[in-house]
Amino acid sequence: MKTKCYVGTYAKYNAGSLAGAWLCLADYSTYQDFLKACRTIHKNECDPEFMIQDWENRPDGFPADEWINEQEFNDIKAAMADEEKAGLRIVDYSDRAFAVIGDTKAVKDELRRLGGRYNPKLTCGAGWIFSKKVLDEVQEFLNTGVMYKHEPPQKKDEALWEEYKKRILKAGEKLDSYLKDASNIMQTECGVILVFDKPHVNAGTFWFHDEGPDYDHYNQVTATDKTKTEYFLRKNLGIYDELIQRLTTRKDRLGYELVPVFYELCY
Repeated sequence: MKTKCYVGTYAKYNAGSLAGAWLCLADYSTYQDFLKACRTIHKNECDPEFMIQDWENRPDGFPADEWINEQEFNDIKAAMADEEKAGLRIVDYSDRAFAVIGDTKAVKDELRRLGGRYNPKLTCGAGWIFSKKVLDEVQEFLNTGVMYKHEPPQKKDEALWEEYKKRILKAGEKLDSYLKDASNIMQTECGVILVFDKPHVNAGTFWFHDEGPDYDHYNQVTATDKTKTEYFLRKNLGIYDELIQRLTTRKDRLGYELVPVFYELCY
């Protein structure tokens, strides 16, 4: 059951009009998208003051308020997701496989990325079939909504690794010091070997004080285990977002054009 609200405006209501439209919150990934839809409905008003006049299938515990702010929007969306997952069930299908059955439509993309295949003719009912090798990952997703699925490691080019080792030794360097932190390598068209370091995650304690101007943000981050996990991932993966941005725009942190520089061990 999808949560819907009927959005009008106070100006229309005070003039005796209930003109508006039903909006399904599942159709909007962010609060800004929801506001944009509201503005589109009431584009004939210069500065509309939106008014929710009715609700359908509101999650338990949420009052039928005449408007919601961004935090309330996100809380309702999270509650909707929890209710959808509550209807899902893991079934032990065989010695090597398990199935996820129930109303899986809302999470079908995530189940597919986790390695599932939809089969409408399972003996336990239509659902997604998985290898038991990913049981822990699927269970974790259904419990928390967070995916920890990683792409399978790329097969190493053994010949290229041997070439890389020869170059290190030829340069008079110690082999172990270069190989212990290397995860993979590739060779560019100009012959340069690029080495990728093993990823390091900050598993230590990092946080902020629950006081001062960050107090509201602190409450949002510490609200649930899911928000804490998302914060942890943002803090650790932010460096990659910055790197992708710099490579995509070819600009450094100050906005200057990047100059391609290649490094290679000397012969």
